[in-house]
Amino acid sequence: MKDRLKQLKTQIEVAVEQRIDTPCRKRHLTYARAVFCKIARESMGMTLSDVGKALNRDHATVMHNIKVVFPFAMKETRFQDIYDALKDEYKPKKVVKKAEDSGQETINLISKLRSENAYMSRMLKNRDRFGNLFDSLRVDEVDEVYNKLEIFVKSTIKNRVYYNAED
Repeated sequence: MKDRLKQLKTQIEVAVEQRIDTPCRKRHLTYARAVFCKIARESMGMTLSDVGKALNRDHATVMHNIKVVFPFAMKETRFQDIYDALKDEYKPKKVVKKAEDSGQETINLISKLRSENAYMSRMLKNRDRFGNLFDSLRVDEVDEVYNKLEIFVKSTIKNRVYYNAED
């Protein structure tokens, strides 16, 4: 179970491109720690003490992160995307009740999870490319940029006409 906690911490650190167990109080690291605490506590069922030890903090700080800091982190799309991408990955796996069903269902589930994990990994890497653009913007500016990007995607990318190479 502690290995999964280390894996979660590593994934969040990759997403924010910094260690989250430092004493630094910069907003992006504070929000990343809050996301870590929320997932570790609620999706993985870890104790407050175990979560705190992973971050070099005490249980009260973990509670504060979950109750106070996490709602603020969810107002920023970057951290909401990180949370959404990771919370389902760390939920306890469902136990298959029938032995005869477990074979093919397990294989299908494993292949589905692998493809979803690869997709989310690509999305997080690409999202980090745009993350620096949004860090210095106000909320209304982020909304404006998002609306313009949405129009661009709809008009350019989705409406591409592909021709055969033989034509």
